[in-house]
Amino acid sequence: LEASYAALGQTPQAQEAALARAEALLSMGQSRSALVVIDGLLRDGYQHPRIPLAIASALRLSDDGTAAEAVLQDALTADPASAAVAYALGDLRLGLSESLAEAPEAAERRQALAQSALETLQSAAQLSQQSPEVVARLGEAWRVMGNLGEARAALTLALETGAGTLPARIHARALCSLGRIGLAEGQAEEAQARLEEAYALASWNKAIPLLNRVAGSNIPEKADAMRMYNRARAAHLVVEARELKKARNWKDALVKLHAAQKAFELWPTVDAGDPAETYLREATQELKQLS
Repeated sequence: LEASYAALGQTPQAQEAALARAEALLSMGQSRSALVVIDGLLRDGYQHPRIPLAIASALRLSDDGTAAEAVLQDALTADPASAAVAYALGDLRLGLSESLAEAPEAAERRQALAQSALETLQSAAQLSQQSPEVVARLGEAWRVMGNLGEARAALTLALETGAGTLPARIHARALCSLGRIGLAEGQAEEAQARLEEAYALASWNKAIPLLNRVAGSNIPEKADAMRMYNRARAAHLVVEARELKKARNWKDALVKLHAAQKAFELWPTVDAGDPAETYLREATQELKQLS
């Protein structure tokens, strides 16, 4: 993108390349650099439907969800038929609702955000002709609102219609939501099955707390859940070590890697296809280099 942007010069194609560059920066978490690029485009008078989405993503990365919500609401008001903006707004509101503390004083705000997210995602699902990605997030909104029947139906539909096409992150999140529903309904075996699928997608963040709950149940597969839980935690430590290494925090990176390696040793597997094995190899290699 950098090369194409430089080669195209001051042309409409260059502006499109610049927007793609900003989106690439956002995907790497570089919100400030992305906003600089977007600001340059706006100064040049460049308009594109993806610009509000990019601005909102940058604001969200900067932990300014309120400003991101305002940007998306303005964009949706200007273009009520935009499924992409409606989905982004509903996704943001649901994320804000989930991030609020469980404190009683936050209950009203949390409920209002969840309700608003549900309504916006219902609209997005209709506008997108029931896109599996949108329907999956709608299912999560139903779960947050406490309607487990609607949640299960939407999540199941999303997994069925999006089989083979859903991004791994969305797929894993939907599986974990179904796992949560199973646990809430006392169906630990079903939850275990869903979490095994999420584990296979290497969705450590989502699967870890749920695997822990399954491991504490009385189902026959609790030993498998305990193994997956500890290996998922070890894999997540390797991910954290990567970030510490990027920040040149070698000492803490080493601590994380040693802890990960020890956990992998305590919870081995004979399954060569276990997704956590890649992280074990990474930890071993990184320890050799850093030591």
